[in-house]
Amino acid sequence: MIMKALLVHSDLRQCGGAEDYANAFKRALDANGWETSILDVNGLFQDDRLIKDSAFLRLFRTFPPFKSLSLLKYAAVCRYMRVLRMDHDLVVYTYGEGPKTACKTVRIMHCPALFSTLTEMLSYLGVDGTKKISLLGRKIYAWICRMIAAPSIADDPETITVTNSEWTRGIVSRVWGIRNTHVLYPRVELDLDADTALQKKNRFSFICLGRIVPNKRLEDAITIIDRLRERGYDCTLDIVGRANTRYAQELAQICRRHPAVNLHPDASDPQKTALIAKAQFGLHCYRNEHFGIAVAEMLMLGCIPIVFNGGGVTELVEGVRQRYADLDEAVNNISQLLELPEDELQSLSEAQKDNRALARAVQFDNEIAELIHAISSDLNARHFRTA
Repeated sequence: MIMKALLVHSDLRQCGGAEDYANAFKRALDANGWETSILDVNGLFQDDRLIKDSAFLRLFRTFPPFKSLSLLKYAAVCRYMRVLRMDHDLVVYTYGEGPKTACKTVRIMHCPALFSTLTEMLSYLGVDGTKKISLLGRKIYAWICRMIAAPSIADDPETITVTNSEWTRGIVSRVWGIRNTHVLYPRVELDLDADTALQKKNRFSFICLGRIVPNKRLEDAITIIDRLRERGYDCTLDIVGRANTRYAQELAQICRRHPAVNLHPDASDPQKTALIAKAQFGLHCYRNEHFGIAVAEMLMLGCIPIVFNGGGVTELVEGVRQRYADLDEAVNNISQLLELPEDELQSLSEAQKDNRALARAVQFDNEIAELIHAISSDLNARHFRTA
């Protein structure tokens, strides 16, 4: 018997970490013989063929004020899903929490909550709680999206909640009382050639990776480099990431005023890998990062990451000297690391690769296959008992 699954997402054409996660889930379902459909703001697809669309979805993907708002697009998709008359054995919410369904459900939580108006939950999405006007605006936005989507985040025996780190799972359990959880670290993979892997590190070379968006706090990274240079260290910074936002244009203007900072918008994978390989240190300034694929990539190439001391990223970065609570601590810690002898830096670079979270992220394909196999076995057993 062929079982049917529906994957529900915001916009798979965004090509970010959440989209990689969704595509990996589809591949795992396909490998287990499922008939998989995908619903996002671009319509309902099966085998890469558009089989259903609506004026409602077109509004949210084409109307200029809406098409850049990922949460609003996901809310619209959730709303549209509720009016579809489709029979599925499994629904997988690959972007976050979604409406309650009448079948087995998997909800993938990339953060502790998408639609919450709680200040704590919004802080995990990069919202600054000290800026009252912007906080109020974000709460109103989240409330509107929640009214459209009507999501459920309650504990439910028929729903498996998959989180991207132990940190995310801990908050989901504490705040929402969800017990049926499973940690599946995001997939991390780098294509390495021998020359890149053996490239010599530049002690004063730093790198930032990831989408060029405000919550990455790239200005903090630039400030850290400026302050290190004031202390006499000849540090440089390469910023590498997707640059399809207005903020990326603003950051380009900032970088022009800092000769030691180089912006590499939309660099190819080989270019990105080469830049990581030459960098001795990585700066990841996102506060309370939920996991940190960019940090995992740094670790794999021997780049020593410096991260904010909070969030799931601390499962990847265990060294106390590599974490900071504020910029003063970041500059002081990095200054100490820059004074280490070459052999100690190399030892640290190699030792940090022996990390449980990183090992599981590298084994993502095996872990997701095990999860899908368990779900398939459970549903097959149910069908057998009711046949």
